[in-house]
Amino acid sequence: MNVEQPGIGVRHTRDIAICQHCGEGKFFGDPSYYDAEKDNYIWALNQHLLSVRKYKIKFSLYVGKRNNDKITAFINKLIQVLSIEVENMSDLQGGVVLQVKLSSLNEMQTIRSIIIDSAKRMNITIKDLTIK
Repeated sequence: MNVEQPGIGVRHTRDIAICQHCGEGKFFGDPSYYDAEKDNYIWALNQHLLSVRKYKIKFSLYVGKRNNDKITAFINKLIQVLSIEVENMSDLQGGVVLQVKLSSLNEMQTIRSIIIDSAKRMNITIKDLTIK
């Protein structure tokens, strides 16, 4: 709540923004300030991120006997969780090589963990995983 002028109804979570995609909390500095010259408290509302990381990911998937439904389900899961965009998909014996791109607030290690965990849950083996 606004301590300087109670009753305005401004709420915040102690300078933490919650990501709507992954639920992770991101710390930021509160740019709100008191303008002594105008005797007014300036609130920084409707803040937006200025930069989002862009990644290119390439990985090889193996599912044993070629199973298109399993690979499609895995790709759909990554689209749902990470909002990836498939750039290229080429066949391998028993699997595929995927090249995807994504824009995310997550760190590279978090993205790697999400991909590997999703693959394990679907009994898909990832042979190579490169994130740039």
